[in-house]
Amino acid sequence: MESQRKAPAFPASTIANPAGVLFRFMNNCSEPIWIKSDPLGGVVMLPSKGTKDFDVGGNGIHGRVEAYRGAAPGSAGSYQAQFTEMNAQKGQALNVNLSHVDWVGLPVEIKGNASGKDCGVTACYQPLAHLLDNCPTQLLDTKENKCHAPNWYCGAHAAEPFCQALMASATNTLNTDPDCATGKGTNFTPNDVFGCAGTFFSGQGGAKNGNACCAKVNRNYQGNATKQTPNDRCAFYKTAPFNVYANWAQTQCPYIYAFAYDDVADQSGFFTCNQGTEMDVTYCPGDP
Repeated sequence: MESQRKAPAFPASTIANPAGVLFRFMNNCSEPIWIKSDPLGGVVMLPSKGTKDFDVGGNGIHGRVEAYRGAAPGSAGSYQAQFTEMNAQKGQALNVNLSHVDWVGLPVEIKGNASGKDCGVTACYQPLAHLLDNCPTQLLDTKENKCHAPNWYCGAHAAEPFCQALMASATNTLNTDPDCATGKGTNFTPNDVFGCAGTFFSGQGGAKNGNACCAKVNRNYQGNATKQTPNDRCAFYKTAPFNVYANWAQTQCPYIYAFAYDDVADQSGFFTCNQGTEMDVTYCPGDP
């Protein structure tokens, strides 16, 4: 909520009358950040505690805005630390997805604005210095300062106990939950479970209720898959086995996407700002 924001206030904009959506970026980190997006002119360096404003014009932004640490993308020492998926155009809805389905590597706040009303805030306010505290050991990347999702790790290390435990839980869900019965007896991989693919995908080639079934397995929700609601959030990740990364990520950064169908029961960092005119993005919003 607006009253719960922790990010610093933006200064007055340098663009008085933008033709399109006004995008404002603040780097509240203690180090420079490089952002990459074609509508923003390619790669732009944000100095520590600096801000930059962009008028993206009538075409808006449709795709990812990526953030890099260490150096500019393509340079030695550079690595992608965060990305945000956006579909934003003036006069239409500003759609934002704050996703950590691949990793957690840089805290960010995104706030949408429209004429006369607040459009919502999605954020991770964990200070950068403590962002990776308690990341599961197998998933910690000290070279790129990330905690990785288990999708690919378990694909290469399927015998790991926490990978095996969730695979067994997925089999049990398909065998016992009538909401997931269309997937019963199918073969699946660790990436299908952790990445909500194959049997656990809702779409062409996936099983009926695949999104809800994948969410149930990752959270180890004890009721029927399609019965998950926002009121059940306190019942998620209570009984092992569950997706240890998703549990950790939701603890560090509540209400972000920690796996592909984290929007089941409205647990994700997606929001829509109808008739939005401005998007404010702050990196390290919880830092001093």
